[in-house]
Amino acid sequence: MTRARLLVQGSAVRIANQFLGVAISFFMMPYLVRHLGERMYGVWVLIGSLLGYYGLLDVGLSAAVARFISRAVGRNDRDDIRRVTSTSFYIFTGMGLVGILLTIGVAAGVGQFVHDPSDRRIFRVIVLLLGLNYACDFPVRAFTAVFSSNLREDVSFGIAFVKTLITTAFIVVAIENRGGIISLAVVNVAWSVAANAARVVMAYRVEPGLSISPRYFDVTKLRSLFGYSIYTFVGRVADIFRFKLDHLVITAFVNLRSVTHYSVAMRLFECLTELITQMVGVVGPMFSQDEGRGDYEAIRRKFLFVTKISLYVSIFLGGTTVIYTRDFIRRWMGPEFNDSYTVLVIIIIPLILAMMQRPVNPLLYGISKHKYITYANLIEGLANLVLSLAFVRRYGITGVAMGTAIPMAVMAVVAQPVYACRAIRLPLRRYADLIVNNALIALLALALGWLLAGPFSAPHYGYLTACVSVQALIYWPAAIRFGFTPEERAVVLRVIQEMTGSSRLQVAPPEAEKGVA
Repeated sequence: MTRARLLVQGSAVRIANQFLGVAISFFMMPYLVRHLGERMYGVWVLIGSLLGYYGLLDVGLSAAVARFISRAVGRNDRDDIRRVTSTSFYIFTGMGLVGILLTIGVAAGVGQFVHDPSDRRIFRVIVLLLGLNYACDFPVRAFTAVFSSNLREDVSFGIAFVKTLITTAFIVVAIENRGGIISLAVVNVAWSVAANAARVVMAYRVEPGLSISPRYFDVTKLRSLFGYSIYTFVGRVADIFRFKLDHLVITAFVNLRSVTHYSVAMRLFECLTELITQMVGVVGPMFSQDEGRGDYEAIRRKFLFVTKISLYVSIFLGGTTVIYTRDFIRRWMGPEFNDSYTVLVIIIIPLILAMMQRPVNPLLYGISKHKYITYANLIEGLANLVLSLAFVRRYGITGVAMGTAIPMAVMAVVAQPVYACRAIRLPLRRYADLIVNNALIALLALALGWLLAGPFSAPHYGYLTACVSVQALIYWPAAIRFGFTPEERAVVLRVIQEMTGSSRLQVAPPEAEKGVA
């Protein structure tokens, strides 16, 4: 199976999994708010935010393992794959043990910040269930890296796809039988364990020579792994400041009900971010493999091509969100959630600017030039926290959104393009021309669709689906015709033919394909 086919196949499954998550979220959020109540749903969101900090125990090692296994795959060094996997497995196991101790400590200390006895019991049980599950997840991360490193994201995300379907079905059954948020936690833990078991089994099939034997534990790997991961870790801490502290700020200065309203906007924000991240994230190991062979020209070609795709997807998704989401939220959650739309619009503009350039992240992580991301995210995160605290007292959740949006826009416009181009010796003018010229094409196509479909928008799923469909029918043919060269279109067609089993048709000579892939 060719690398192009593996990339598209992996990206397709990642995107399908993301679309499933989005669809289920749109169904489950109002469903859970109705059945649990706005306050108790706010409690569920708050607990999830707190337990999300467990990911810091990873200290960025997951990204390091995927990066070094990818490089070993590029060099066809099977022994190095075993050494990296085995070494990381035992490190992750130690992290899991720390997570178990942390969970017990947090559960024991719940009474210090939860004063209602009934709430205290709920917090304690959920912290124990989810915390222990997160801790036991750590050793599996060594196996998960095998999928991305071998460009087999289709396997990993295929498992996630099935898990999401089953978990959602069992949650609905539990809620319909008068279960509460403890039932939600039990269902999530049970199927997370089953999914992790499937990942371990499939990792050995993807990499038959895989081993976690202690004899492959290599102390010399620790320096390279942690030397890479430390910047990833600091970057993840920065991400907490960027996006994960908002709920705590709103809880402290507004109320739990406002947490739910803010969460509606942030869930839509996360859906857009995750969709584009899943689409372009699959190319990170490919950059690592090319870097392992020393082929920087291939890296530059692929980076520009993926950036162009990311730009058109970002402007379409972000633009249609601004145009139609007010009516969607009224239909989805009710008119009382109009403030969620205001929050979303404030954040979505800088998000489009950032997501257009999303391939910068897998590029820099893939070639071990990710220090910039760490420093940039840290600066943005600290600015986010300071501005959110400054605005929240006067503007409420709108002020928190402003605190998130301003630093994001500055980083996306000023800092990100400069460093990415320097890292791969790409002329900044060439990159800027690509962004500006294709953004103009995309915005014109989007505006034409809005003129034709926008007047028919209404808080009705049928009308909204029709409007977005009209937008897509106008936008994508224009984007493909005027935004991509014949060679780029030929490469896309060739990959599609491989995926459909009709690769015998010649759509471009080899020299044309080389230009972009």
